Amino acid sequence: MLRTTIHFIIILLILPLALFAKPYSLGLGGVQELQIEVGDSQLQTVDIVDVHNWATGSEMRFQMFDLITVDGYALIKQGDIIDVTEEGKPVFDNEIYQRFFGMLTFGLTTKVAALTTLSLGAGTSWGVDLYSHNSPHFWISDNENLVGVTPFEDFIKSLSISYRARLDFNFSRYSLGIFFAVPSIAGENDTLAPDWGKGKIGAAFITQLF
Repeated sequence: MLRTTIHFIIILLILPLALFAKPYSLGLGGVQELQIEVGDSQLQTVDIVDVHNWATGSEMRFQMFDLITVDGYALIKQGDIIDVTEEGKPVFDNEIYQRFFGMLTFGLTTKVAALTTLSLGAGTSWGVDLYSHNSPHFWISDNENLVGVTPFEDFIKSLSISYRARLDFNFSRYSLGIFFAVPSIAGENDTLAPDWGKGKIGAAFITQLF
């Protein structure tokens, strides 16, 4: 009897979503993220307006029933140039000439005002470092936590969860949003606690395809 009642309640909760909400939607667009952590004591306004401190990339969002979201973004940034050869070719720090990195999150979204939605999600950060003379290295949670390179026990200890809060202003098929992304504290007993000092801000412009 109890199980039947629970099933009935779940059906009542899901039925309005199925009847009145769009089943799903997909959006694509551009994203930018400030590469200086908000906890950096040296952060100044001039650093925020300097385009060299921002990484640019693409973002994809998949949403179901105007409630559940799966979104991910990938940024691209050139490696740090530390020298130039006699032939005029750049020498990159650690021989990394290109970086691809971003986040993949699962979360919930809700309307907070007219044409405005708030999304909260959790997932993980990831990246791929391209080397001048070696094969690419894939990392998770931290750019030194390399898949297949870092010893397994150390790799597991270095894993952390990333959180992302996003506020979007929606206009027809278009969405302009700002977000705050922060990792959890890796290697600690309370690994779910956000490491607020390592948080980063960003913005995205998304076009809803369907």
